Amino acid sequence: MPLSLFKYLHQAGPAEIARLAPRAVPAQLVSEILIVPAALIPDRSVFFSDGCPTLVITANPHSRLLIERAGQTVTLHGGWVGSPYFENRCLDLQEAGDFLVIFRFRPALFFEMTALPPADLRSQAVLPLERIGFSHPGAGLTAEEHVNNTEHFLALNRIANDAEPRAKDDLLNYLQDSTGSLNRLSEVHGKNAAAYKRLERAFNRHTGMAPKEFLTLQRFLRTYQCLTAEKAPAMTAAAAMNGYCDQSHMIRDFKKFTGAAPAALLRKQKY
Repeated sequence: MPLSLFKYLHQAGPAEIARLAPRAVPAQLVSEILIVPAALIPDRSVFFSDGCPTLVITANPHSRLLIERAGQTVTLHGGWVGSPYFENRCLDLQEAGDFLVIFRFRPALFFEMTALPPADLRSQAVLPLERIGFSHPGAGLTAEEHVNNTEHFLALNRIANDAEPRAKDDLLNYLQDSTGSLNRLSEVHGKNAAAYKRLERAFNRHTGMAPKEFLTLQRFLRTYQCLTAEKAPAMTAAAAMNGYCDQSHMIRDFKKFTGAAPAALLRKQKY
């Protein structure tokens, strides 16, 4: 999704954005369903992920999504499957129709259900809907009908044994609750480095991310949210509040994920 919409995932957003709990599929698979008016999607915006794979369907099956990075452009139609992790991507969404329906997934269970290799999705950032066997149902459906159609598809593809991927998603939730502290990793593996290496490999295999990458992403997103708040702190204070060593460290992360320093990014998003 566009980075400018991130804050609405963690606080009350515009009344036009509907947030739904899954009904026909378990909450262990789908964490949330959003219905977002296409008018809220800015032109050529920074694209982000917060560690959750997404399935996005546009109202118009002939919409065009252009994802740009380093001079290369990928074009998709009707929607996309989004990676839980990527860096410095630019989104240009054209002729989306009236709305987007966004399914946000628990990573490990998502990859187990779709049989999509996490590394493949991460390397591409976005893939066409057809890669997970899903087809856009066509024009003329309401947002609620899109939600019902997609939940029906997901219910037909539920996995029988979800114990191992669910355990990895539980770890992801534990790390997410750590407020971005990389010290939480030491709590996970304690003094047993070999056990931690096994856990790290399993986490990466099931989610497409290393635990440290996930925490770094969460720290950046929390800092972005902090800086875009109504009463935003100064840059140095925001860096300290969110666990950065100094402001330079924070700026490096902003450039890594958005291609711009925080001050430049915030100025751009005001216009």
